[in-house]
Amino acid sequence: MRIHKLSSALVGVVAVLAMTTGTPASEAAAPARPSGAAASAQPDSDSPAPDARHSERVIPGTSGAAARRGLPAEVSRRFYELNASRHQGPVGVYEDAPSATDTTTDALSSWTGKYHAYWGVFPTGATLRGAQATHSVNLSTPVTGDDTVYAPTLDPSNATCIEMTTIYSGGTIWVGAWDWCAAIPGWAKYVVVDSAFLDTYTKKVNGRPSYSVQDVQTNAATNEWTSYLYNYDTHEWETFFKSANTSKLGSSGGGWDMMEVYTHYDPTTGQGQYCAETKGAVFQTTGLKYQTSYGGGWTAATEANSSVATTVKSSDLGCSDLSYAVLTPNSGFSLTNEKNPTGPISNSAGMCVDNRVGDTTNGNPVQLYWCNDTNSQQWTLNLNGTITAESKCMAVKDGGTANGTVVELYDCDGSGGQNWQTRADGTIYNPQSGKCLDGTANYTIALTQLQITSCTSAVNQRWNMPT
Repeated sequence: MRIHKLSSALVGVVAVLAMTTGTPASEAAAPARPSGAAASAQPDSDSPAPDARHSERVIPGTSGAAARRGLPAEVSRRFYELNASRHQGPVGVYEDAPSATDTTTDALSSWTGKYHAYWGVFPTGATLRGAQATHSVNLSTPVTGDDTVYAPTLDPSNATCIEMTTIYSGGTIWVGAWDWCAAIPGWAKYVVVDSAFLDTYTKKVNGRPSYSVQDVQTNAATNEWTSYLYNYDTHEWETFFKSANTSKLGSSGGGWDMMEVYTHYDPTTGQGQYCAETKGAVFQTTGLKYQTSYGGGWTAATEANSSVATTVKSSDLGCSDLSYAVLTPNSGFSLTNEKNPTGPISNSAGMCVDNRVGDTTNGNPVQLYWCNDTNSQQWTLNLNGTITAESKCMAVKDGGTANGTVVELYDCDGSGGQNWQTRADGTIYNPQSGKCLDGTANYTIALTQLQITSCTSAVNQRWNMPT
């Protein structure tokens, strides 16, 4: 796994370009068949048949120069930075898939600038001439901050012209085709994932809306590649985009189906900014298949013809709550952003830890109050040791260590006074002071401000934590 720590300056990319070696889908001729004789329309499964009928219909979308202009400039710059060093051809030299010798890191607190990594399945052996997968769409994952998530993204090999991906950025979700065969690589076409897209091109797979994509070489002589999406209404593959470039004919190896992220460090959580917004999200690939020769048959991704990025840590993607699972070796995998425990912190008297009157001013008392399920009592236990509510941290006043030092709400700053550990005996421990969160002798009385005192495991120091 290669970790890049970038300065705030981004690699320059020309985002507006009228000329491209790719052919906009609206101008494309009827697509060549990627394999076999013509196949009639047929009922689909979770993974459509690769040789189902390929119709002449071109999927509507934004293409050509308009596609270069249409997506946010950062979405283009970030994708280029993520992939340019790994993609042979006009943009650089391919790097191998992650290995045990790659440099990784668990500590994220020293980030400067941007941070990114990847997690997925990588073909081995023959250079692919086609790949197909079914990708989930997370409708409740509007990445609204400065980050961009590309998940999953499908790229058959170094010889391909097209990389297909699902883009989460700025509160919008797109499916887009990146043209690596253009004179200056960039977005060649995209569609918004809206109700019309969902109705036509997705079906529920493991309970999640998912679309099926195929990226295949359709002319060996010119190295033309065509990407297709499967229409679940007509049971046919429809053309999304095509591009050609003979300079990549000699390219070999490479390829992936993976999740990528371009994120900034968030000092409030100690994670990438996208991590909080994507809690509960599952990014899933199923039905991953390979075509190893032009016009040849298709085979599922297996442990024999692909590898999984098993050495990559969740923290390498800037989100320690991520968990990776191989559903079907190696044709199906998922990446889940587990939810941090969030909810009320209560004591045996039925009182809840409360941000007094919901005031988010620094220094506002953290107190006991009757449990009422308001935002002032919704506390999140973060993996970096902070306990947060209303976007601020529970903090020992001035980082004090003396018995009786009060607890307040404050901007998260990574200081020791904001670091807590929940322990098996029900206490909440502050390592900097060596003391425990205490409701005092007045632990049954509303408006009692919390403090730290020497740990005794007494009833006024024991808490029921969210799960």
